[in-house]
Amino acid sequence: MIKIQNKNKCNGCQACVQKCKFGALNINIDDEGFWYPSVNEILCRQCGACLKCCSELNPVEVSVKPRVYAAYCTELEKRLKSASGGIFTLIAETVLKDSGVVYGAAFDENWCLKHVCVTDKEELVKLKGSKYIQSDIGNTFQDAERYLKQGVQVLFSGTPCQIQGLKKYLGKEYNNLITIDLFCHGVPSPEVWRDYVSVVSKERSLVGFSQRDKTHGVSKAPMVFTFDNGDVEIEKYTENLFVRGFIDNLYLRPSCYDCSFKGINRCSDITLGDFWGIEKEHPGFSDDYGVSAVIIHTEKGKGYFARISDHIEKIESTIASVTKENPCVIEPVTLNPKRNDFFVIWKKVGLKKAIKKLTKRRRKRLLFEFYHNLRHWLWLIKRKITNKP
Repeated sequence: MIKIQNKNKCNGCQACVQKCKFGALNINIDDEGFWYPSVNEILCRQCGACLKCCSELNPVEVSVKPRVYAAYCTELEKRLKSASGGIFTLIAETVLKDSGVVYGAAFDENWCLKHVCVTDKEELVKLKGSKYIQSDIGNTFQDAERYLKQGVQVLFSGTPCQIQGLKKYLGKEYNNLITIDLFCHGVPSPEVWRDYVSVVSKERSLVGFSQRDKTHGVSKAPMVFTFDNGDVEIEKYTENLFVRGFIDNLYLRPSCYDCSFKGINRCSDITLGDFWGIEKEHPGFSDDYGVSAVIIHTEKGKGYFARISDHIEKIESTIASVTKENPCVIEPVTLNPKRNDFFVIWKKVGLKKAIKKLTKRRRKRLLFEFYHNLRHWLWLIKRKITNKP
């Protein structure tokens, strides 16, 4: 049976919970806000199914000859609503045209991130954009398996550990399954996120949120919060408190610091992420509205990429070019020595004070950020004067 003795070796994919036929496994939330399986020993039959489907104990075989591209959707509107170059949107639309279904992470009405199934093109917007929180997989592995057995085309997207978890849960390959994993820095605590939403909302209700608003380009993409009373708050991405803690690795899941699923070779069909540094690696290719780094691992992935070729601009790239400013693709993040302090201080003085206390910037860094903040606020003032949306 599954027993979590080392939290560094559980990524929270929940494959084991969904695999158990006897209902002997449940998900509990620890004091940091992360999900872990727990065993009801009365119901457990010692069948070992949970151990066999654990991706941490039994990693899935990965590809060894990936192809790498920089690419973006030629339809600007789709790109503006996407995290990077809109490649996921095009592949998802292709699957839906084939009467298939698409799984990905979406916020619910309470701003909790959960994996959901989308069956209609209009619903795809829920899956688009960056979301720097761990999503609750729920029973989507079971749900996807039912579709696969019926012969329905299934696209499943998620973090590398979630795709590994799906593959181990299924236990076999399906020709009608296409998987996409993402460049993953690490997943913050969902409980920290919920607290942050409460802090930023104050007495209002959050009704709209964009992690990176690309209306004026990637280089100027701020975070935008919309509230039920009509308030709209725009904040520079790097100055946002939640993002500061995220970038400083203050409250990531323990397994993220010892991630087993880093590297270029993956068990997914396609890996997608932002192509940071594109202007240096491929000058003239980017137009500041987002470019995807696309890593093709399988013939199936190659086939889907070919199917969207009429709707994209692409250029072949290299692993070295993609990883130069994306180190999280190939190696885990560094454990912040203040991580344990954060969870203690957070409970005592609240989220805002805890993040500010543990992410203090040096004098030179503060001056550098002041200069860029000034440019940002001048941009906001100009935007307001010219009545730009």
